[in-house]
Amino acid sequence: MPRNEETKEPEYVYEKVLDSFHSLRKKGKDWGLSDEVIEKCIHQALESGGRSGEGGRPVRSLCGQCLATFLKVMFVIGFVLVLGTVFVTYHDPTARRVAKATQDWAYPMLRASRMLTLPLTKWFNLEAYYEYECLVPNFLQPAKQPNCWMYKKVKGVPSIRRAKNFTDAYYGTAKPVIIKDAQEKEVDFSVLQSVYKQHKASLDSGVKDFHSSNPHIQTLADVFNVQTAEDMPEQTSIMWMSRKVVAGSVIRKLFPRPYIIEPESEVGLAKYIFIDTPGAPARNAAKDMGSADYPHTWLTQGTGTREVWLKPVADCAQKQDEIIVILYPRDVLYYNYYYWQPEFHHHGDNISITFSGSFY
Repeated sequence: MPRNEETKEPEYVYEKVLDSFHSLRKKGKDWGLSDEVIEKCIHQALESGGRSGEGGRPVRSLCGQCLATFLKVMFVIGFVLVLGTVFVTYHDPTARRVAKATQDWAYPMLRASRMLTLPLTKWFNLEAYYEYECLVPNFLQPAKQPNCWMYKKVKGVPSIRRAKNFTDAYYGTAKPVIIKDAQEKEVDFSVLQSVYKQHKASLDSGVKDFHSSNPHIQTLADVFNVQTAEDMPEQTSIMWMSRKVVAGSVIRKLFPRPYIIEPESEVGLAKYIFIDTPGAPARNAAKDMGSADYPHTWLTQGTGTREVWLKPVADCAQKQDEIIVILYPRDVLYYNYYYWQPEFHHHGDNISITFSGSFY
């Protein structure tokens, strides 16, 4: 080799190595690595000197080892989460334990998610999805099966006042109960009629479902066009269901949430009002209401009296008899719809008005 080429070769090699180091540093910066980590990678690469591990494979750099460790950890975490989700989904005792342990977090998490997604409303119209009970169905979730042995703890339907520790005593159980001091004011037909006339547009727009046994009464306007309750046709049974926030706020002023509901609990959007005149046919309220927003359900008797037949769910019908209770004005009946399916029967000689809601 000529002398001038021997002199230039080390310079050429030095320039190539220097360019490689600059390239490595730039690549490390792009990956978000610190200068210290980049220096360690270069130092380890120089020390390895092209040595090979077992089977002729190059020795892994520190960057490669970090990446491999990170991927392993993420895989383990993902596997544990998937396994835990499947186990909780199919193992009912574990599901109940997890639900009880996390129920205090449910409302804060829902509220936080709403606040985080609030900016989306500036670019997208989400109103069409607002009333959906479920946007993405969980195909792994089996139909919830009731535990029939829970009925063994039911010894009738007690009436209580100044309820304390209500959550511990009744949540998650099959025990129904009547609370005698949870509704302050009676809501008769004249009160309901007056509120409708004041908020007609809001209440009409909030109607999601309406059923009437009288062919001449098929809208809210038909219900409240009469002068007094006595003008309502006999043998009439009406179910009115609202799922709009504006209409719900009006109804909530008449039937506020009972004090037995914890402040952090979420109340379902669906609200039902049942109006029966003397001689009205029996109503399968469970069928009318369908699947409630939440399992904890309450009935508030606005005026008149109502006979409620609490029937056990079909899977437990052979192991538990139905329970019949009579609600009087301002009574609040609490029950869990996982265990009881209500059927309404008119009771007495006056019009009966009953409200129903659910909560978690």
